[in-house]
Parts: sequence; C-alpha cells; structure tokens
Amino acid sequence: ADNTCARAIEAALGTHLHAVLVHDQAAAEAIIGRLTEKQLGVAAILPESFVPHSAGTQMEALPEGATAWALDRIKSDKRVSGVIERLLERVLIVPNLSTALRLRANHPGVTFVTLAGVMLSGEGMLRGGATAEGGGEAPGRELIVKSWIGHPYLLSAGV
Repeated sequence: ADNTCARAIEAALGTHLHAVLVHDQAAAEAIIGRLTEKQLGVAAILPESFVPHSAGTQMEALPEGATAWALDRIKSDKRVSGVIERLLERVLIVPNLSTALRLRANHPGVTFVTLAGVMLSGEGMLRGGATAEGGGEAPGRELIVKSWIGHPYLLSAGV
C-alpha cells in the first residue's frame, strides 16, 4: 500500500494515537482511579461505549495542489472509526508548508498537515520541527490504537 501520507496522518492524530480503548466507562474509571491512587502515570482512556457511530468519508472536493483529505487515506476498525472520523474531519494533507499557507486563506477552519508532518491548524497554529533522534515516530507506517480489552486496532495510513 502507498504510505506517503502516514507521517501526515500521525501528525494529525497527535497524542490521540496513544489512547487506550477499553470496553466501557466503568473500566475507564477503574484504570484512571488506579493510575491516580498508585501514582503510576497518566493515560488517555477511551471507553468503547463512548465512540460515536461512523458517518462515512470526507465528501468535499479536493482543493488544487492538495494531496488528499486525511479521511480518504485511512482505514480503521469499525469500533474506532467514529473517533477517527471526528479527529480527521476537515484535515487536508498537502505536499508542503508553502501549499498549506497558500490554501489557508480560501479554506477557513481546515487543518492542513504536510507529508513531512508539519501541521497548520484551522485556528492558525503551526506545529512542527524535528529532533536529532528522528522525531520519535514509530518504526513502521501502521498506526495502532491500543486496546485494554484485547487486540490492538490497526489503522492503515496512506491507503
């Protein structure tokens, strides 16, 4: 599969990639309670029962110069697709920052993310850069939403 958009998808999802999916609200409360009580750290927990229903893919024309709408380049397990759709709604993948800056004026509220992972939010905030270690990306181009209740949910980026 074409994975040219994987870094852009990773940047758009940001810290949400580290969320742990649990069966229900009670499990989420128990985990947060234990983490707090034992001072074990902080985690983002998503009860499966909180995940909204999937609505479908992005249905907007692709602006000239853009690579793709993020939703059109990812497939996810149906149990998490509603969350992924909300996170990537109105996220446009572009080749580079100059394209994002050029398109921004005519596309208010759209978040732009470059193939290199630089993000320009709908509010106008830029996020990007690199570290000497290569930015800390996962070694593969598959994004995993961890699951507390069984198997991880695989998201395929760049499809």
